[in-house]
Amino acid sequence: MRTVAVVQAKGGVGKSTVSVHLACGLADAGFQTILIDLDPSCGSSKYLGIEADSTRPDLWDALEGRAELLSASQTIDGFSHLRVIPHRFSGYEAVIRGPYRLRVCLAPLRRKGIDFVILDTPPSWSPATAKALTAANEALVVAEPKTLSLVALVDQMRIIEDTRERMNPDLRLLGIVPNRVLRTRLSRQSLAGLEAKYPGRVLPAIRESAQLAEAPGSHQPVSHYAPGSSAARDFASLTEAVMRLIAPKRSV
Repeated sequence: MRTVAVVQAKGGVGKSTVSVHLACGLADAGFQTILIDLDPSCGSSKYLGIEADSTRPDLWDALEGRAELLSASQTIDGFSHLRVIPHRFSGYEAVIRGPYRLRVCLAPLRRKGIDFVILDTPPSWSPATAKALTAANEALVVAEPKTLSLVALVDQMRIIEDTRERMNPDLRLLGIVPNRVLRTRLSRQSLAGLEAKYPGRVLPAIRESAQLAEAPGSHQPVSHYAPGSSAARDFASLTEAVMRLIAPKRSV
């Protein structure tokens, strides 16, 4: 089982969108995948039309030891290999007990035949983000090709490295995903600068498009909403790159 923490301290760069599409892409490829929504805004679960309610366990119940993570998951129409774990308590991240609590909760999933766990983290370096990095095998950084976002990458790389040295020696950088890439000269220059600064670390870019903006309204990834779109092709390339790098053996 591989656990990927999707991180970006700056809000509004499409981190939850990348989390949703990576999870859906891996599930479509036949991998048993769980998407865990750690974002206080519930961005990824709302994208897929999932809401936590008081009649069933959620992420908070699992972290508090009242339920197993798998029992807090919900299925998605059209995806036989995908489950989503939402939460209903926006303040949960401040009171998660212990730096390794999330890692402990994830451990039983390995025995359940889960191939991938995707952690959609808050848009900040919060306690929940720290716990996600402590629990993950890989960190996937989402970066918008704009000056402020690229400047923030330096701090993000440092935090990932600090977490690896102090809390999680198994953590490594999976790569950087340029997201919301525009068809402008500035965007092209920023993307070229990103590739020059982090050679071999930049994964396939995701271009901005009308279909990608419309897809959340259907509660579907763009690969299902508009399968012939440039955004669907971009996310297919990203999923393929991730599979080449870290795909485990398929569950039987």
